[in-house]
Amino acid sequence: MEQQHAGQMTSEQQAQHISDLLVQAQRACKMDSSHVSDPRAQALFTMLAEILGGAIRALQAYERQELRWHKEQQEPERQVAIDIDQIEPSSKAAAAVPYD
Repeated sequence: MEQQHAGQMTSEQQAQHISDLLVQAQRACKMDSSHVSDPRAQALFTMLAEILGGAIRALQAYERQELRWHKEQQEPERQVAIDIDQIEPSSKAAAAVPYD
């Protein structure tokens, strides 16, 4: 993705950019956790990778929601109008509801 000034990016582009950065950080945490010998550092890096995974999923959910919203905005609202004066009552309705 071409780097753009933050003010020129759409919210979807910004979310994707942040998501990409989080994926890179998550990979680094996973790799570093396997390269360090300190168990506390391993646990910390593993935990951070999981936290970043949650943040990535949140951004993906936001992106899906935005796509649905934009799609709904693009599609014209479909309305069905029924002229009830032009509809003859069914025989069941006529039998159940007497007309005066």
